[in-house]
Amino acid sequence: MKHGLVMVDNQDEKTLICRRVLESLPDWFGVPQAIDEYCRTVRSHTFWAYYIDGQPAALLSLLEHNAHTSEIEVMGVVSSNHRQGIGASLIKAAERYSAECGKTFLLVKTLDFSSDCEPYARTRAFYIAMEFLPLQVLKGYWDENNPCLLMCKYIEKVKLDRCI
Repeated sequence: MKHGLVMVDNQDEKTLICRRVLESLPDWFGVPQAIDEYCRTVRSHTFWAYYIDGQPAALLSLLEHNAHTSEIEVMGVVSSNHRQGIGASLIKAAERYSAECGKTFLLVKTLDFSSDCEPYARTRAFYIAMEFLPLQVLKGYWDENNPCLLMCKYIEKVKLDRCI
């Protein structure tokens, strides 16, 4: 039985985990087409799941843009598992992996401060606590009602051979 943080390589398993976790989070992922798109894209990216008693409780998919930058493409923690350190452990895994691959920056996109959506206020507070800094607002990235906040974190490089 799986328990704890696991790097997942199987594409079908990534898709199943992604769908299960994101569909459990309608305050963040309420658009079925967006969930479908995430489920397609995570298949080819570096991916971690956090299991509790054999069930996926969280995920993080990492997109590697170039030799310097990785981005948290999608991250979600089942609501009943919030505030237990699971999100922090996923971020640390992404940081460690990115640093080992020689990256300098870790990016994440979320809804901008101009939105009064309470769940996203908690999301921004989480990323700020994880030492991400607001970098830029991308007003047309999603749509005019959902301004995208690009956040960035500097990470120390520790180059290893296993990275792409």
